Amino acid sequence: MQIGIQPDILVCRTERPLSEELKRKIAQFCNVDFGCVVESPDVKSIYEIPLKLHEQGLDKEVCTRLHLDTKEPDLRAWAAMVEKNPQAATAGTDRRGGQVHGARRQLQEHSRGAGAWRNRQ
Repeated sequence: MQIGIQPDILVCRTERPLSEELKRKIAQFCNVDFGCVVESPDVKSIYEIPLKLHEQGLDKEVCTRLHLDTKEPDLRAWAAMVEKNPQAATAGTDRRGGQVHGARRQLQEHSRGAGAWRNRQ
């Protein structure tokens, strides 16, 4: 008998890539499928994260487990926006490299994100 919450997918925050061996160990000890151990690496912009997760098939796995019939997403516009604005919404720092906290940080990140979509800084 199992007690507690049983995950279907694990998203692991990491500073460096996880080896296949480590992913297998995590999958085994957490009782999830190997393909459901996904890494969320440190990136320059928070807008890179969906691309990194898509590369690992997280979106497909979620749709499969929720029994959603979807087509392959077209992320070309998203990838182009990330490429044009690599520093858009960098998490936790201002343009001078200092730390930004609280509401000011959120406002700054949202403003940068909106500007990135409109090709502005």
